[in-house]
Amino acid sequence: MNVMHIISAKTWGGGETAALSMCKTLQRNGYGVYAVLDGNEKVLRSKFADIGFVKHIKMRWGNLWTCIRELRSLIRDNNIKVIHTHTGRVIPIIIIAMIGLPVKIIAYRHNAIKNKKDIIHRLIYKRIDAFVCVSNFVKSCQEFDMPEWMKEKFYVVYNGVTDNPDAHVVLEKKTNRDDFVIGYAGRIVENKGLLYLVKAFEKISGNNSVLKIAGDDSTEYADKVKQYIEERKIDKVEWLGYVKDMKGFYKKIDVMVCPSIVREAFGLSACEAMYYGVPVISSNNGAQVEIIDDGVNGMLVDSGSIDGLVLALEKLKDDYAKRVKIGMDGRIKIKTCFTMSKWLENMKNVYADILK
Repeated sequence: MNVMHIISAKTWGGGETAALSMCKTLQRNGYGVYAVLDGNEKVLRSKFADIGFVKHIKMRWGNLWTCIRELRSLIRDNNIKVIHTHTGRVIPIIIIAMIGLPVKIIAYRHNAIKNKKDIIHRLIYKRIDAFVCVSNFVKSCQEFDMPEWMKEKFYVVYNGVTDNPDAHVVLEKKTNRDDFVIGYAGRIVENKGLLYLVKAFEKISGNNSVLKIAGDDSTEYADKVKQYIEERKIDKVEWLGYVKDMKGFYKKIDVMVCPSIVREAFGLSACEAMYYGVPVISSNNGAQVEIIDDGVNGMLVDSGSIDGLVLALEKLKDDYAKRVKIGMDGRIKIKTCFTMSKWLENMKNVYADILK
């Protein structure tokens, strides 16, 4: 079956990462995959370079008829059966382009927000065949005050990590067990809560404690965090910038901390670390509670709680065996529930429902 994914984004984030994983998974499993990109062409094209078909279309109302003509041509000429959309902004244009064509539309919900209830959006929602939420938490936000006819269209299909037979557990093979290396990986923006982690690290730091930060540190928020570190003279904080080899990063850390202060729709970075056997400490204010069973395969703390982070870090700091046990249990949870193979299995059920 041929499917199309429409990705509209100015910057690269979790939703775009998930969309790329979906495209690659479908392609590896025999689907014809067509990616339509709108936004930052340079960034998006380089990321989707390995997808079989990639086209950049400017999805704007000022470019409406050209956009519709190109979309209709792609759908019709390539016998597209299902369109996945990853942002609500482009859906009205896609619906117009689909008029009279035998194609189904899936609206992905990557964010924990409510549906709009005005008459225009109700009409748009009626034309969508399925809404796919990346977590039960997102679904609960979407379902708030929703009509029954709309609830029937909602599915939860978790994002996941790419299945990798070479993804060996890294923590149990660590040679230097004396040091305690804390890792952070992700966007360095205020709502990800890095400063809370730095303040917690300041309280537990000692001769054997290190904090490694992976991510673009050219942001305004990164400058704010660096200034705090400099003013407080906090030692052993390493800024790694963008890290391409994440497996190498996981080999160097004892624990991954995801201190987000925003309600997370999913938690892909946590899943990836757990997949490699690294124990994860995460805030508990979103879908993270669906991934981590507190104290079993990870640790959950209150969002924005420096003391909570300190307590969790101290529990793991001097207990290597506990770190390995939590890491191994976390790996089992991810391999069971949060891989792209599991995503495809669940997505096939959605396809079957809307194509019958």
